[in-house]
Parts: sequence; C-alpha cells; structure tokens
Amino acid sequence: VLLGRRLRGRLRLRRPCYVGRKLMRSRSYALASAILAVASLTTGASRAQTLPSASPPPSRASAAVFPAAPTRALFDQYCVTCHNDGARQGDLSLDGIDPGDPAAHVETLEKVVRKLRAGLMPPPRRPRPSEAEVTTFVTGLEQALDAAAAADPDPGRPVLHRLNRTEYANVVRDLVKLEIDAEGLLPPDDMSQGYDNMSDVLTVSPALLESYIVAAGKISRLAVGDPDATPLVETYVVPQAVSQMRHVTGAPFGTRGGTAVRHNFPADGNYIFRMSFYYASIGPLFGDNIPAAGEQIEVAVDGVRVALLDIDRKMKTTDDLRTPPVSIA
Repeated sequence: VLLGRRLRGRLRLRRPCYVGRKLMRSRSYALASAILAVASLTTGASRAQTLPSASPPPSRASAAVFPAAPTRALFDQYCVTCHNDGARQGDLSLDGIDPGDPAAHVETLEKVVRKLRAGLMPPPRRPRPSEAEVTTFVTGLEQALDAAAAADPDPGRPVLHRLNRTEYANVVRDLVKLEIDAEGLLPPDDMSQGYDNMSDVLTVSPALLESYIVAAGKISRLAVGDPDATPLVETYVVPQAVSQMRHVTGAPFGTRGGTAVRHNFPADGNYIFRMSFYYASIGPLFGDNIPAAGEQIEVAVDGVRVALLDIDRKMKTTDDLRTPPVSIA
C-alpha cells in the first residue's frame, strides 16, 4: 500500500501513517448471495411471526367500570325498546349489551356514543331523555370505553418489514466480520416522521430487491475470497495541499498529519506498507528542516501499531519507507 505523504514546515514528534481498519478476513465462509439477500428480510419476518402472547391481557376488572344501575334503566327505556332482537331497528340489536361492561361490546357502544353525540337518537317523535341525562350518560360511557381501551390496548400485528441500510450493515458485520458501505450498495431508506426504521415505510419493491441481490453478490465475493488472486497494490494519496499540522480523524491519539483509510484486505497473509513522499522542485524532501532528532511515521491496523519508522531528513526523491511484512489475519 503506497501512501503519498507531504512533510513540510515544523513537523511533529511522531507522524502517523494510519491504514484505517482491517475489514476483510478471508475465512472460508460458505455464504451464498441469495442467503445474504434474504437475510435482510428474515429478521423482520421472524419478528412478525412472533406475537407477544406470553403476558395475558389485563383483566377487565382493572378498567374503570361504568355505573350500571341508573344508566341501565335509561339504556333499556330509550334504546333497547327499538333496538332489540325482535324489532332490530336500523339492523341493530342491543339485547345482551351491558353499558356497565364496555370492554365486552366496544364497537357497538362506540356506535351508540356517536349517535347520541350527534343527536340522532332517539329519533324524532320518540320519547327522549333530558339533555342533562344524555350528556351524563354519554360522558360516562366514553370514559368507561377509554378506560377499557387503556387497560387492554391492541396495537395490532407487527408489520412485516425489511432491514434499513444501517441494520443491514450491522448484520453483515456480525455474520462475516465485514464493514461494508451500505450507503454505496443500497438506495436511501424512506423516512417516516423523521425516522428511517419505521416498519410502515420499510417495504420491498422489485427494484430494491434487485439492489439487495447485487449487494449480496459483492459481499459474498468479499467474504469468501479468491484463492487464486494475485498480489495487488493499492495506493492512497494524501493531497499536497492538506495540512499536516492537525490530528487526523481516525489516526492514533498523540499524532498529527498523515491519513486514515478504510481498506478491505482480500485475504489473510503478509502485507507490506510503503510510504513515498513529496519533494521540492530542487530535490530535497518537503520539510527537510526537521529536527536532528528526526520524525517518525506510525502504521496502525485496526487501531494497533504494526510499524514505527524513522524519517531521514537526507532522503532523496528515489527513497521511500517500507515496513517489513505485516501479518494480517
């Protein structure tokens, strides 16, 4: 790995040449593309199939019980006289409906509340209770229905959904020890109320499924590796205009300058890191006014130092620094 470096001005005591994190391990993972593609879907599916039925629903006794004695009489006098099994006015029978136990007849009693609030019942030319009685009855019934709903909530079944990009990258990391760029492999996730992990927007379209399959193919090739691969050289260049006076994000603490990169090592083995430098037009090394004590370059992989090399201020344009073979596994 060739790392372009610029040394100029007053240099630090130790200059890092940090080669990011080791992301690729060539274990013989028997992982097919289809498995990885489906992995993004099965987590949501397994959750959807498992309903939280371990805890029994709260007892109705925990809900507020509507006072039955006075309201039962009003209910029977003004409602059940028309809406019973015999007459069934409006195709509605209130026989057997107890307003004192709203949890057992939620839908029917909600309909009763709507009709009474709108003043549609009792109908014209039929006996009606006073407005105060109607208000008291409806208010109490609404409170009892609300209490019953709070005591036994029904959020519905979990929605079958896929993993978002962050979750997908985390699953790949846990399965095959690979840090992938999910943003580069998959299209952006839809947002709902400012969040990208809401099940109602994490649906799967044909185009998205195709993206998952393509991503799974790339990830599988990285995970399995190529035993016939030839040695490759990867070059990372530090722009000459970039300041070497500040700490670089991702580099070891106590260092300044250098670079930090994210690199996939294609296989376990020995790797050599080579650093070349920028030189002035007349030949000397940029920053050749470094102290006589000299400066150093640190090479670290996964945050662990693998080499510490001294910089010679008398280096020529043909000189570079090279580490001994570093074992990466």
